[in-house]
Amino acid sequence: MNKYKMLVLLIIIFFSVLYIIFQPLSAPKPRVVVVLKELETEYWKTVKVGAQKALRDFRIDGRVISPKNGFVEEQNKILEEVFKEEPDLLVFSPIHTANLLKLEELNKNNIPVILVDTDYPLENKRSFIGTNHVDLGRKVGLLLATELQPGDKVAMIHSNGDWRIEAKRTIEEIDIKITSQELLISNEPRLIKQTMERILRNHPDIKGVIAETDIIAVHAFEIIENHGLKIPVIGAQGNTVMIELVKKDAIRSTVSQNPYDMGYVSIQTAMKLIEGEEAIRNINTGIDIITKDNADLRLNFLERLLH
Repeated sequence: MNKYKMLVLLIIIFFSVLYIIFQPLSAPKPRVVVVLKELETEYWKTVKVGAQKALRDFRIDGRVISPKNGFVEEQNKILEEVFKEEPDLLVFSPIHTANLLKLEELNKNNIPVILVDTDYPLENKRSFIGTNHVDLGRKVGLLLATELQPGDKVAMIHSNGDWRIEAKRTIEEIDIKITSQELLISNEPRLIKQTMERILRNHPDIKGVIAETDIIAVHAFEIIENHGLKIPVIGAQGNTVMIELVKKDAIRSTVSQNPYDMGYVSIQTAMKLIEGEEAIRNINTGIDIITKDNADLRLNFLERLLH
């Protein structure tokens, strides 16, 4: 009889352990949707890879989506569909403030929101994951200044990113003048090249170029090279083409943000919030200066992620 009782007790313990182990696996997974600005460029593809890795690691039912053409109206339509699904949390990178207004209009159930890459005041924002743009602007300005002299003139090609304000301030503090500021409404290569041609024609004495995106930087550099000029171009994202230019000494250095970390940490933070933990309100994913010494290391990292 004692042996029988012992056997029953062991069976109960065995199945209790199995329940403890496998019960979390059968529980409903938290649902998170990640809505980005676009997924065509390397920068945003890298954000997506980081987010998808974290979704797997933390066993979250989630997906990463974006407008196909980066249009404000299309992102608003995506938000409408997302809020019909009532996810547990939204990770969002708005194209324009109009998208934030749409989000606040739709978010009647106060779904927690994490902003990634681009920060704005938002009622239900629980955290921002991305680069400190003041720090980014300052580092871009200082990096370009290392290749110039006081009194030199530079051009800035941007798409209205806020870090350019700090880059301009930093450059001007060193007595380097920005003689041309060009606003681009798209990263279309033909438009970028036409803009760079116009800058060289109207300001043949410029000694450097600050480019808001690496797509702008690469095409601007191509035009400069076609003119047989040696003018430093500083980008602010760190994609493979820019890093390859650094590796082969075509440019001395560039600035890299960390989009993989933005994607991964946004989901990691989402999981903490879903589990009832407090989240850090502002998480700076940092900036790296890419030179010939570390270019291979970064290229190998991006190769593993994207191919």
